[in-house]
Amino acid sequence: MKELLPNIVIAAITVLLNLIFYIIIRKGIEKSIEKSKIIYTGIFKEKIDIYKNILGEVHDLKLKLNRYQYDMAEFRTEIQEDFNRLIRIYLVNSPFLSDTLIELFKKNTSELQDIFGAMVSANLKHYGMMPHEEIKKREEAYWVAVNKLRENEVLKSIEERIIKEMRIDLQTD
Repeated sequence: MKELLPNIVIAAITVLLNLIFYIIIRKGIEKSIEKSKIIYTGIFKEKIDIYKNILGEVHDLKLKLNRYQYDMAEFRTEIQEDFNRLIRIYLVNSPFLSDTLIELFKKNTSELQDIFGAMVSANLKHYGMMPHEEIKKREEAYWVAVNKLRENEVLKSIEERIIKEMRIDLQTD
C-alpha cells in the first residue's frame, strides 16, 4: 500500500489540478461567449435598425414618386434630396449591408443620375432656339425618365432584398 501511496497522491494532485484548470478555462470561455453574444446582439440590433430606416426611406420615396406628375421644379428638387438622403444612408451604413444590397444601391445611383440628367436637359428653360426635333427628342427622354422614376424597379428590388435579408437574419423563413 505504501508503494501505491505516491502514485495515488500524484493521481489525486493531477485530478485536482485538471479540475482547477477546467474551471478556469470554463469561466474564461463562458465570459468570452457572453461577450460575443452581447457584441453580436448589439450589431444585430444596429443592422435591423438600419434596415428599418432604409425601408422607411424607400417607402416614403416610392409614395412621392407615385405623386410626381409634371416638371414641378420644387417637387423634383425634393425627390432629388430624398434620393440623396437614401444614398447617404446606404453609404454611411454600408459595413452593415450585404454585397447584393450595395450593388443594388450602386445601380440605383447610376440610374438616378441618368434619369435626372434627362429631366434637366428636357427643362423648358433650356430650349431657347433649339430645332423642333431636338425639343421633341428631349421631351420624349423626359417622359421616359419620369416613367422610369415612377416605376423605379431598383427601389422595389432594394425593398424586396432588405425584407428577404431581414427574414433570413430573424430566421422567419
